[in-house]
Amino acid sequence: MVIKLCKRLKKIYDMANRENVIADIATDHGYLAVEFLLKDKAQKVIATDISEKSLSKCKLLAEKLSLSDRIDLRLGDGLAPLNENEADLIIISGLGGLNIIKMLDESYKCSKYIFAPQNNAVRLREKIYSSQLVIIKDVKVLDKGIFYDIIYAEKGNASLSEYEKYWGKNTLENKDFELYCNKIKDIAKKVKAQSPCSKKDKFFDYILGLLK
Repeated sequence: MVIKLCKRLKKIYDMANRENVIADIATDHGYLAVEFLLKDKAQKVIATDISEKSLSKCKLLAEKLSLSDRIDLRLGDGLAPLNENEADLIIISGLGGLNIIKMLDESYKCSKYIFAPQNNAVRLREKIYSSQLVIIKDVKVLDKGIFYDIIYAEKGNASLSEYEKYWGKNTLENKDFELYCNKIKDIAKKVKAQSPCSKKDKFFDYILGLLK
């Protein structure tokens, strides 16, 4: 059986290095968790979700592919099901940026993370750097008409530039970033035409200035 990942999940998979234990938080159907095992990119995956129904789907998929002995299914919210330093890499995707920030406020349980927030990526980047984490790779992915930020971070200390806070770290090598910039520019033009000199207008002037 071949698992067909969407572009967002495929980028997360590609960004991860091979690890002994990977934790997939909010695993949903478990496609990403199973892919790591199928391709031997992890010896073991801890798949967590707040939904019993989602975990059941993940369990059935793992059983179908004879991977049950390498996947640890855990019911729970956020990082609560994990023990300190139990995983080599924690992946948190499919959740809002503020929810991810809350998780980081509650516990730091790993030295490497991949975040794929549904929104509030700017605030998440600020939180990452205030949590003694450093962004190593940060790209945008266009998947089914929606732009997603995929962020890989490790323990460390560094500063976050204003440009990186809004746009990410690897924009020059990111093909979808140009499409995203064009979308922002179109929105800015519409805002300026509808309400010149408004706060939104000034904000977009500031944002566009970072792109120059």
